[in-house]
Amino acid sequence: MKELSEQQKEKLSRTLAKGKWRYVILYGVLMWGVMTAILYRVLTICWDGNKEPFLGQFLSAETALALIIFPVTGIGFGLVMWK
Repeated sequence: MKELSEQQKEKLSRTLAKGKWRYVILYGVLMWGVMTAILYRVLTICWDGNKEPFLGQFLSAETALALIIFPVTGIGFGLVMWK
């Protein structure tokens, strides 16, 4: 394994100082969960072949469900990445 540079060590120590749950919420829930939910909905709408307007499909119950499921699983993702 490669030795960390001073800049990487400094960034790691700042991340560790902010705490586990801040990391999980920021990187797991917001960055992974929400972004994955949005990407999932955009791709499913584009590939669905439905002729309804994009915005009407995006602002739907399916999007709301994705914005619940993916961020909840993002908690697990963030916890795994923390270790």
